[in-house]
Formats: sequence, structure tokens, C-alpha cells
Amino acid sequence: FTLCERSTRVPFIIHAPRVTRENTRTAKPVGLIDLFPTLNDLCGLPTVANLDGQSLRPLLRDPSVAWEAPALTTHGRGNHALRAERWRYIRYADGGEELYDCTTDPNEWNNLESQSEYAAVKTQLAHWLPKSDAEAKRRTTKGVPARRAP
Repeated sequence: FTLCERSTRVPFIIHAPRVTRENTRTAKPVGLIDLFPTLNDLCGLPTVANLDGQSLRPLLRDPSVAWEAPALTTHGRGNHALRAERWRYIRYADGGEELYDCTTDPNEWNNLESQSEYAAVKTQLAHWLPKSDAEAKRRTTKGVPARRAP
């Protein structure tokens, strides 16, 4: 229920025969949304159009390859965090923002979003934010819409 670094990280290990090399790793952030496109690619299946994720095959082949796309985490409508190698940028539905330098501030204690010298970093990362959010679905119980509390 948060977009903070400690709550959004998960172990992510892939061994792909004839693609990955032994004892290699990358610091490039990726998301679980990339898992399907990666497995699809590794299995040699046709590319699926309009996926939000991307194949990680280039990183699996060469962990030092240039990787521009930050990992995206969403919590509720309009609340998104982007994790690049150095930065974590959070934008909330109400317009609030947070920016952390994960190299010097791994605990995310010093919000840099209001400091003008980081405006370009925020702009660069904001480019990766979703352009729209999925519509919220109403929950149902056996075909009957859930009631809202008065």
C-alpha cells in the first residue's frame, strides 16, 4: 500500500539457457510487467502487440546494455512510482511529487522534488508515466454489484 522503495522491490532471477551467462547480474530496474514479454520472447512465440512491458532478453544477454525504461509501480488510480538506476520519482493523483537519489539516499528520507536543480530529472522520468489509467472496476459478488457503505 505504498510506492516506497522497500515495499516495491522483489527478487527477480532468470536463467535462460543459451542466453544468460553464469554469475551475471544487473542493477537496471525492471518490472514484473516485463515477465510475460520476456518469456514470450525466450520461447520464440509471436510478439503480442500493445503490451505495457518489454522483453528483458537484451539485459539477459548483456547486463551492461543501455536500458532507458525505468520500472513502473502503480498503487491505485493515478499514483505511480518510477525507479531508474539512480532515481525514484513518485507522482500522486493529487499532483504531489517525490524524488529520491537512491545512490545517496537509499532510505528515501530526503525528498528532492522541490529543488530546482533536479527539475530536468523529474521531467525526464515523468516522460515514462502512464498517459492514462485503467478504469476502476466495481467489485461484484456472484453477479451482484457490491454495495457502497453509506
